[in-house]
Amino acid sequence: MANRPRLTVLGTGYLGMTHAACMASEGFEVLGFDINVERVAQLNAGQTPIFEPGLDDLLRDGLSSGRLSFTTSYEQAAEFGDVHFLCVGTPQRRDGHGADLSQVETCIDGLAPHLNRPCLIVGKSTVPVGTAAALATRIARQAPVGEAAEISWNPEFLREGHGVHDTLSPDRLVVGVTSARAIFWTVPTSFLTGRGAAGGLAFISTIGSLGGFFGPFLVGWIKDATGSFVLGLVAMAAILALTTALSASLRLIVRQDQS
Repeated sequence: MANRPRLTVLGTGYLGMTHAACMASEGFEVLGFDINVERVAQLNAGQTPIFEPGLDDLLRDGLSSGRLSFTTSYEQAAEFGDVHFLCVGTPQRRDGHGADLSQVETCIDGLAPHLNRPCLIVGKSTVPVGTAAALATRIARQAPVGEAAEISWNPEFLREGHGVHDTLSPDRLVVGVTSARAIFWTVPTSFLTGRGAAGGLAFISTIGSLGGFFGPFLVGWIKDATGSFVLGLVAMAAILALTTALSASLRLIVRQDQS
């Protein structure tokens, strides 16, 4: 894929370090971020604190190629990245009532003031419903670029011991976005990369089927609202054309990425 965005991965726990190394292996320039100085030094030295089949090799390959590095600087991460993957922990709260979002909020508060150009923040941590909307407001309030710092959500489904495989060849795709720009940045950097293309094609098939699913409902609604069955058919044809074009565009991204 030409003109690939540069990626940051915020948080280098199990999820973050795996995602960073895998994205670097797919040709992206990646900068990992963590507030843990010892962890960052360890990763920059090519050492992983966990055992995950294939991860050590991907980490060392990424470092030696120059595509992967790690930092403790929010400012450096903000300047480097076009797409920022939020991979910090969301443990259970001590009172037992839901997830503790303090690490997510701290990370956003550290990054947002340095966002001086349009970018996308992609949440991968497991969070309660409504978190993305709240964070979007939080980011827009603090980022110099304002609402041009968009947010989307792409939760990860990793099995310990299979993290590398599950990242590169996902068996399910979940994406929450609020703009076309966000989906065209989230999908290629999350799924449509080399060995993950099979999962991406499943997503594309879903996109392509939306027109056929919603079309008949739209025909009926427009007919009831306007009394014109013809207008309904025209609207359905327009939706089918749009979803077909979107599906074709995403398939082209896959082919370019695999070539």
